[in-house]
Amino acid sequence: MTQLHAGVADEGPIVCTTTILVTVAGDPPVPLAAELSYTATDPYAVRLSLGAPSAPSVVWVFARSLPARGLRRPCCRPC
Repeated sequence: MTQLHAGVADEGPIVCTTTILVTVAGDPPVPLAAELSYTATDPYAVRLSLGAPSAPSVVWVFARSLPARGLRRPCCRPC
């Protein structure tokens, strides 16, 4: 295994658990459990896990620069 820094492979992921509001046109927002995670073994990616209580979670993987850009301005056009 190749390591960029000593101890990187030994560190666990950084995880932030939260609730997001999912909106669909014409319906009220629905709260949904979400988890953002980052690991040093995949330093350019952030994972977003979304899950409803009665369904398996879905994991999205995207560049970590996307949430950073989203702090400064919208990253997509409104629907």
